[in-house]
Amino acid sequence: MEENELSFTLSNISEVDGEEVVQVYVEFPDTSWTSHPKQELKAFQRVFVPAGMSVRVGLELTDEAFAYYNTGLKKWTVEDGIYRIKVGSSSRKHKLCVEKEVKSKEFITNEGQFI
Repeated sequence: MEENELSFTLSNISEVDGEEVVQVYVEFPDTSWTSHPKQELKAFQRVFVPAGMSVRVGLELTDEAFAYYNTGLKKWTVEDGIYRIKVGSSSRKHKLCVEKEVKSKEFITNEGQFI
């Protein structure tokens, strides 16, 4: 299993075949020192689930899913911290949530300077 691979089971408990658009949001660390949206849509997939059945869903998040464009540095940046990965049917309805600690390859201070 890849480090950024999400895998879960989606069940249809109704008597009618259905489809769900599974959405994956990444919430930036609470300690983030810049302003950006609290969470961003990073992946989605339409999944068909027959009535009364379950389907295994796998989605891959690239390393870029944890980056944002830093206007001060004029480049894509990843901050150290705990990111929350949320899965659901919309930006407000999350059925699953996992946390992932991310370490950036470059250390950035609050002033945006590289050390």
